[in-house]
Amino acid sequence: MKKLLLAIFLSCSIAAHAKTQTNLEYDISAVWSTAVRLLRVDLNLKITEKDKETGYLLFEYKDDGQIFPASIQLSKEKTQSGAVGTRVIIHIKDRPPYQEDMLQSALNSKLKEENALPAKKPAPSKPPEDEKKEEKEPPK
Repeated sequence: MKKLLLAIFLSCSIAAHAKTQTNLEYDISAVWSTAVRLLRVDLNLKITEKDKETGYLLFEYKDDGQIFPASIQLSKEKTQSGAVGTRVIIHIKDRPPYQEDMLQSALNSKLKEENALPAKKPAPSKPPEDEKKEEKEPPK
């Protein structure tokens, strides 16, 4: 019985501290501006602190008449295609992970809706130029 209670306690505490993380194939500046508009304009949430340079937004998430501290963290990340995209980490304190997933889904939809272009794959590096070979004249 004690083991069961311990397992339930641990699973509840893990769920309360979960974070939703995803990598997007969009440039960090596009994700930043879209996230700000999503929070302020679409969801009418209060942004309490933001720092574009270090890549974080702190805001108040409203649910059932209560306010919960929340954050979105952004960082540059290489994507599977080789492009430099954006890693997004969303955390809403004391809320179940599905609410973070819903916010992530809303951000993804808004990025597509606003036609933000995915990050470009870096151009392949050029191979070093072959040394110029002196052409030999055929014998006469």
